Amino acid sequence: MKEKNTESWWKGLNRVYLEAYNLSWLSAIRKGMLNMAPLILMGSIAVLINNFPLPYYQEFMLRIFGETWKSFGSSVWNASFGIMSMAMVFSISYAYCENHELVKTGKTNPVICALISFAFFMLITQSADGSFAFDHFGATGLFLALIACIISATLFLFLSRLTSRFLFFSDVDQSIPQVVSAIIPGVVVLALGASTKILIYDIFGMDIHTLFYEMLQRPFRDMVNGPATALIFNITSHTFWFFGIHGNNVLEPVSRDVFVAAQTVNTAAYLAGEQVPNILTKPFFDVFVFMGGSGSTLSLIAALFIGSKQRNLRSQAKMAILPGIFNINEILIYGLPIVLNPVFLIPFLSTPVVLSLISYVAVFFGIVPKTIATVDWTSPIILGGYMATGSWTGSALQLLNLAVGTIIYLPFVHVADRQKKLENAHSCNELFTVVEHKADPSVKTLINRRDTVGNLARLLAGDLKTAIATNSELRLEYQPLTERTGRLFGFEALLRWTHPQFGYIPPPVIISIAEESGQIFELGDWVLRTACAERARWNRVGIDKSIIISTNLSTMQLSDSLLLTRIESAIKNTGIDASQIEIEITETLALNLSDGVISCLQGIRDLGVVLSMDDFGMGHSSLLYIKNYPVDIIKIDGTLVSDVVTDRSCRDIISSIVSLCKSMNIICIAEYVETAEQRDVLYDLGVDCFQGFLYSKSLMPEYAMDYIFRH
Repeated sequence: MKEKNTESWWKGLNRVYLEAYNLSWLSAIRKGMLNMAPLILMGSIAVLINNFPLPYYQEFMLRIFGETWKSFGSSVWNASFGIMSMAMVFSISYAYCENHELVKTGKTNPVICALISFAFFMLITQSADGSFAFDHFGATGLFLALIACIISATLFLFLSRLTSRFLFFSDVDQSIPQVVSAIIPGVVVLALGASTKILIYDIFGMDIHTLFYEMLQRPFRDMVNGPATALIFNITSHTFWFFGIHGNNVLEPVSRDVFVAAQTVNTAAYLAGEQVPNILTKPFFDVFVFMGGSGSTLSLIAALFIGSKQRNLRSQAKMAILPGIFNINEILIYGLPIVLNPVFLIPFLSTPVVLSLISYVAVFFGIVPKTIATVDWTSPIILGGYMATGSWTGSALQLLNLAVGTIIYLPFVHVADRQKKLENAHSCNELFTVVEHKADPSVKTLINRRDTVGNLARLLAGDLKTAIATNSELRLEYQPLTERTGRLFGFEALLRWTHPQFGYIPPPVIISIAEESGQIFELGDWVLRTACAERARWNRVGIDKSIIISTNLSTMQLSDSLLLTRIESAIKNTGIDASQIEIEITETLALNLSDGVISCLQGIRDLGVVLSMDDFGMGHSSLLYIKNYPVDIIKIDGTLVSDVVTDRSCRDIISSIVSLCKSMNIICIAEYVETAEQRDVLYDLGVDCFQGFLYSKSLMPEYAMDYIFRH
C-alpha cells in the first residue's frame, strides 16, 4: 500500500510539473534561454579567465600581458553576459512567436515579432534623456526583459490577428504582406513602450529599471546580522533568481553592510589574536552554501550525473561541471534552465537554507572554526573551505554539504527525467504521426520543419549517422517465411533502431529521416552487408543453403548508380551465393519505375539475386502489370490479408493474384497472417507461403538460428 501511494504521489507531482512546464510562455522562455547557451558558455569562460583563484596565475598573466590583461575577458563578458537581457528578449520572443498560429499560416514573421519586442525593451529601459545604461542590458535586466517579452509579443500577436482580417494580399512573396500587416501592431506596441517610460519618469523621477530595483531593495535596508537575516537573505535571493532577477545584485547592499562587514570584523579580530565573533559572513555563504553558485548548484550537477538517465540533462551537467567547480553556474541557471523551471523550484530554494542551517550548527558548536579570511568567490570546493577557516574541517563541511545538497536535488532530478521522458514520447508520437500520414513518402516534410517534429527529426538524423558509422544501436531482426507444408522458406530482414534516449524508432521513420538527410545509401548498404554477413554465418554452421534472407530497397536507393556494385560487393565479401539474398521493392514504387530503373532491377536479377515485389495489391492495379518486371516473388499486401475472412472482394483479389503468379511461375507469399482462420482461407485460395505472427514474430539473429534448427 505504501509503494502504491508513493507511486501515485510521484505521478501527481510529475503531472503538475509537466502541465506547468509546457505552458506556452514557460516553454518559450525555456527554449529561448537554451538558445543562449553558446553566449552563456562564452561568458562563463571569460569570467573564469579573469577570476581564476590562483595568485600565481594572476601574477603570470599580469607579467605576460601587462596591466590590461583582463580586457580580453572583459570584452567577451560584455558581448555575452553584458548583453544577456537584450539577447534574451529577441530569443524568447522569437521562440514564442514561431509556434503561434499566425506564423504557421504565414500571416506574420517571428523575426518581426522578436524585433518589436526588442525595440519595446529598449524603449522602457531608456533614460529620460534618451541615453542607455549598459548594466541594464546584462543579467540585472533579465526580469524586465521577460516582462517586456510577454507584454510586447502578446499584444503584437493579438493586434496582428485583428489587422490580418482586414488586409488581403495575393503575392507569392509572403514577406511583403507580413511586413505591411505588422506596421499598425508594431506602432501600437512601441507607442505603449514610449508612453510607459515617460509616465514612470514623470511620476517617480527615475527610469523603470532603477525604480524596479529600488522597490526590491527597500524592504531589506537596516537589517542586522543574525539567523533571521540569513534565512530571509537566502530565500529572497533565490526566489529572485528563480524569476530571472539577479538576486546577488538586488541584495548586494545587505551582503555588503551585514555579511561583508561581519567578515571584516572577524579578520581584524583574528589578526589581533582576539576571539573571532561572527558566524554569518560573506565567506560563510560563499564557501559552505553557494557551492557551484547560487542554489548550491554543484550539488545539482552531482545529482544529474548520479540520477539522470536523459542524455541531454547529463550533457548539460558535463558542460556545467568545470565552471561549477569555480562557482560559475549561469549555464544551469539559464541553460537548464532553473529560471522559471517548476521542476527545480523546491530544491533551488530549500538546499541553500538546509546547508546554511547545517553549517551554522557546525560552526556554533565549534566543530568548524569561524571564517577568518576573505576568500575569492571562485575558489573551488575543498580549497575554499580550508582558506576561509584555516582548518581541514572547513573542507570536510563542504563535502558534507555537497552530499546533503545532492540528496535534496536527486528526487527532483528523477522528476525532471520523467518529465523529459514524457516530452520525448510526445515529440516522438508527433513525428511518427507525421510520417504515417505523409501523402508522398518522397516529399521532404520532416527535417525542414521549424517545430518540435523538425527538431526531433534533425536530432535523429545526426544520431542515425553516428549509429551507422559506429555499427551501434541499429540491428536486423528476422521474420520467418513458411511454406504450406511447414518447411522454412526464408526470412525477411527487418530494420530495428533502439535509440538510447527515445527508445524504439519505427522503420518508416528511420527510412524517411535517412532519405531526407541523404543517408539512405549508407543505411541501405549497412542493411545489405549485415544481412549477407548473417547468411554467411548460417552457411558456416551448416544451415540449409536454400533458405533466403530478404531485404528492402527504398525509392532513393534505386536511383543510386552504385547500387549494383554495392550488392555485388556485399555478396562477394561475405562469400555467400547470390541466390541466398532477396531484394524487395514495393508495388507503389514499381508503378513509377523508369526504363533505367527497370534495367537496374534486371541487372540485380542477372547477378543471381532473388527479386520480389512487396505490398502487392495495395494499389489494386492491373495484375498484368507485373509482366513488365523481372520478379521472382510477390508478397500480397497485408491490408488484403487482414480482411480476407470477412471481405469477399479481398478474397477475389487474392485469388486472382495467386492464379496469375502460378501461371507465371512466381512464388506468392501472404504477409501479416495472424490467425488460423486467415491461414485456412488463404489455403483455400491457393496461397502456398506465409509470413506473420501466427508463425513467428521477428527474431534476433541468435533466436532466428535456433528457429531454423527447430524447423
